[in-house]
Amino acid sequence: MVVTYKFEEYEWVKPQVPLVYKSPAIYVQGPESVSDVGKYIGHMGKKCFIIGGETALKLTEETIKSSLAGADNATEVAGVDRGVQICTDAVNAKVLEAATAAEADFVIGVGGGTVADIARVVAGKLGQPLAMVGTVASMAGFTSALSVIYNDDTTFNRYDFFPEDTHAVIMDSRLICEGPVEYTINGMGDGLCIKWEMEIVERGKGLNLVGGHATITSLLIANECWNQLKQYGYQAVAANKEKVLTPALERIIETNTLMAGVGFESGALGGGHGIHDGLVGAGVIALHKTAPAFRPHGQVISYTTITQLIMEDRPPDLIMEIIAWADSVGLATTWDDLFGTGKEPDDEKLWEASKLSCGQWKVGILFGAYPISPAKIYSALKTTNALGHLYKEEIKPNMPAAVPGRVPAPEIEKIFSRFF
Repeated sequence: MVVTYKFEEYEWVKPQVPLVYKSPAIYVQGPESVSDVGKYIGHMGKKCFIIGGETALKLTEETIKSSLAGADNATEVAGVDRGVQICTDAVNAKVLEAATAAEADFVIGVGGGTVADIARVVAGKLGQPLAMVGTVASMAGFTSALSVIYNDDTTFNRYDFFPEDTHAVIMDSRLICEGPVEYTINGMGDGLCIKWEMEIVERGKGLNLVGGHATITSLLIANECWNQLKQYGYQAVAANKEKVLTPALERIIETNTLMAGVGFESGALGGGHGIHDGLVGAGVIALHKTAPAFRPHGQVISYTTITQLIMEDRPPDLIMEIIAWADSVGLATTWDDLFGTGKEPDDEKLWEASKLSCGQWKVGILFGAYPISPAKIYSALKTTNALGHLYKEEIKPNMPAAVPGRVPAPEIEKIFSRFF
């Protein structure tokens, strides 16, 4: 006899939450991959509408048009919106009107984070697929179904979520390696958090950004983010500074974009991002690049990831390894790194940020594995700065030059004996 159980008969049984995984349908990366746009996305329709930044379109527009025209489907560019600067409701409405008038079958975004946010809103409202041509490896959002919406004064408004991820992501690694190294470094800061935030979500039995539990696939991807960063990040920065393309830089482009993108959406976000949002809410930092308090997202996430690990009471050697690695690639580990020497945020603002962090779902829900409080967040924020300075001023000067981003175990014990 086969026995089945009808869970609905038992009131005490909680609804079962499924495993949910999201990712782009197509991911393409390599030198000159913009030339293959027609090959990989021409099938999406006969007409497209392009949204892009001025610089990105100067580098790619003619190549994209030529590739689409030469594709089997001979896709026509029905309209182009250039020079988008900020993702607000007003800007989105204007671009949406132009895209609607073009009667395109799909949308292409060309550029970085701002373009991705706007293109995703426009494609989502039109109910059309989106392709992203990334010209920088600065963030994990190219692949996702999330847009950051700002107010007209550049302050943060909200996050908008859409049913579908970016259908196709095309990263031209030649353009990326020839671009500013700061973008790649910022992307590494954004990717640094993925493993640690995913782990805290799992421990607290929280849900990912698509309303389910993480699959083993997403957990493996999130875990691999840190492995790739710590092994190849230093080499990738060196190559990007020289404007040359190496296997290490290709690895980091993929890590920053695909691994981190799938990792944060299907794995989940946790304390580091929640504390980041508290700092934004208190005005300690601003998200948009035109705001006076702007600090690059990846730089802030580097700092708040270390803060999360301190709150979790992670092993001292792990915390110092991450501080050493972050410093070696140019990511923030102190207030001086974020704001400039002697410009540490005042205690009142930090306390306000700590209180606001506790109200963030990324902290309140995903930190379910550990008790949280404003005092714990405030203390960890201050301790991050102290450990960063200790590393820079006392450990780093005595480290072997041939081992960047590594801290010998005896030095770790010496550091932490002064705190505990």
